[in-house]
Amino acid sequence: FKISIKNIKKSIQNFIPKNNRSQSIKTKYNQLILDAYNANPSSMEAMLISFSKNSSKNKICVLGDMLELGIHSTKEHKKIIKLCSKLNLTCYFIGREFNKIKSSFFKSREEFEKYLKENKIINKTILIKGSRGIELEKIIPLL
Repeated sequence: FKISIKNIKKSIQNFIPKNNRSQSIKTKYNQLILDAYNANPSSMEAMLISFSKNSSKNKICVLGDMLELGIHSTKEHKKIIKLCSKLNLTCYFIGREFNKIKSSFFKSREEFEKYLKENKIINKTILIKGSRGIELEKIIPLL
């Protein structure tokens, strides 16, 4: 395409993710990593492993359901819960699929929003990851 290496390098260095895909967002209270465009078992696992290696202190995860997994849904959500435990990550699990596994998990984003209004999260690095249908980007104003 006759694009110079210099221009390719410059473009990559200046790339800023958007559209809920690995966006870094600084709010008044927290640093967010928003990856709420899509979630499937492999992308969730890769992001959690990467986030666990992040040197930031006070890390937490807000994880929404992985949708459209059919008969594999329960098994795959259990694997994610187990991985979070293995990686020693503090997590909030949101959605009907996670809630089926453990009733203390939030059944919906709206339920979690209500929790956030009563329980401020401050001075954290927060990974937000879930399927598009959960609309986790809507919690940003509360963080």
